Amino acid sequence: MTAPRRSFNDLSLRVRIFAIVGVLVLGTVVVGLTALRGGATIDDRQQDWSDAVSTQQQVERGRYQLLWLANWQNITAWKSRVVGGETAAAPDGDNLPNYDDGVAGFEKEILGLDPDSLNAAGKKDLADIEASWKEFLGYNDQIFQLWREGRLDQGDTVSAGPKWDIFFTISTALDDLREAVGAKVTSSKAAIEDTRSATERTTIIVIVLTLLLGLLLARFVSVRVMTGLDGVRRGLQAVARGDLTTRVPVRSRDESGQMAQALNEAVENMSEVVSGISTTARSLSSSAADMADSSQHMAAAAEETSAQAKVVSVAADQVSVNVQTLAAGSDQMGASIREIARSTNEAARVASEAVQVAERTNGTVVKLGDSSAEIGNVIKTITSIAEQTNLLALNATIEAARAGEAGKGFAVVANEVKELAQETARATEDIARRVETIQGDTSEAVEAIGQISGVIGQINDFQATIASAVEEQTATTNEMNRNVADAATGSGEIAMNISGVAEAAGSTSEGVARAQQAADELARLSDDLGQLVGRFSV
Repeated sequence: MTAPRRSFNDLSLRVRIFAIVGVLVLGTVVVGLTALRGGATIDDRQQDWSDAVSTQQQVERGRYQLLWLANWQNITAWKSRVVGGETAAAPDGDNLPNYDDGVAGFEKEILGLDPDSLNAAGKKDLADIEASWKEFLGYNDQIFQLWREGRLDQGDTVSAGPKWDIFFTISTALDDLREAVGAKVTSSKAAIEDTRSATERTTIIVIVLTLLLGLLLARFVSVRVMTGLDGVRRGLQAVARGDLTTRVPVRSRDESGQMAQALNEAVENMSEVVSGISTTARSLSSSAADMADSSQHMAAAAEETSAQAKVVSVAADQVSVNVQTLAAGSDQMGASIREIARSTNEAARVASEAVQVAERTNGTVVKLGDSSAEIGNVIKTITSIAEQTNLLALNATIEAARAGEAGKGFAVVANEVKELAQETARATEDIARRVETIQGDTSEAVEAIGQISGVIGQINDFQATIASAVEEQTATTNEMNRNVADAATGSGEIAMNISGVAEAAGSTSEGVARAQQAADELARLSDDLGQLVGRFSV
């Protein structure tokens, strides 16, 4: 794909300024070159004029020398008539040396001219002079010789005849040469003036053209730049008024066009940003309103929570106190149950011993019925048994008293055992006299002992059951004590936590109040932002 063609307007401002400066520099260079060339030409013409003037002066000097020698020739002719030709025309006299000086001067000035410094007419005139000069000198030598010989008339005749013709020819040619050299001087001077005028004219034309071209380029560039900048200015003024719908036309790809393009892109981006801010401001205002409503609800809920938390905190403190009291009572009940368990175990042991004793008594009574002959030994045995039974009954009574209400039934039994033992003791005292009665009552005693054994067995079973129940009650009480202790600890923590909840609820109320203030401030800021954004047209 070929790149788009770039026009002068698409060139950068720097390049266009360089173009203007380049035109001015080029014009200056042309002016300088023209001036240099004109100066060199003028120098050449000046040299030609100087050479022509020098030649003209040389011709004038030669013409003077010709007049000089002709004058001295005339003086010699006059003196020849006055003092004689021999004296007047003597080579070493007063006249001929001056004549010779004129001849030498003429030859130096005229015959010494450079033919290349003369034009064609001047060269012809110089050739005529050179051709006639030798003949002129020959006639002059002849005339001087005639004057020295005293033949003055003959000398004058030659002087006025052929010599004059030759002199006239030379003089005429010299005048023509003078005019030719003068004409060259004039033409050289005119050439200098023409060259100077042409150089000045060319310089002025180049300067004027350069200035005109520079001004035209400057005008063209300034108009283009100012057109682009004016569009940018109008676009910026529209942005300053809040109008983001204005777009600057991009007419070139130079700096002003790039500025216009950048301004359009900036305005487009700003328009999108302002639109986004406007949408965000509306959303922010709605969110602020929702936040304010939520804050009000949260404030009411926080106040209700704080009030309920205070009530629950008071109740939790009371529960904690009650649970701690219950824990103390549970500890006391556990101690009592442990004491009951110990007493029950002891009573069970005593009951077990009583069963054994009853069994032995029952055997003894049976044996008593079978062995009434050995009543003495039986009486001893019965006495011993009565004493043991009395002791056991006493112990049982004591243990029953220790057991409290739970041992009342056992105390009754123990009391009966005690009374039975006492009665046995009393019976033993009069056993001797009542052997027959005892033997008669043996069956009743066996039956009574059997009943006692049954009662003692039941007591033993009851004691075992009570002991088991007490053990279970102890375990339950221990577990209950542990749970009550945990409940006491938990209720204390609950009370503390409820207090913390109450404090947190209070802090929440304060935070909600601050959130309400922030929501109000946010709503105000969103309104301000909406008003600011409303100043822009997108």
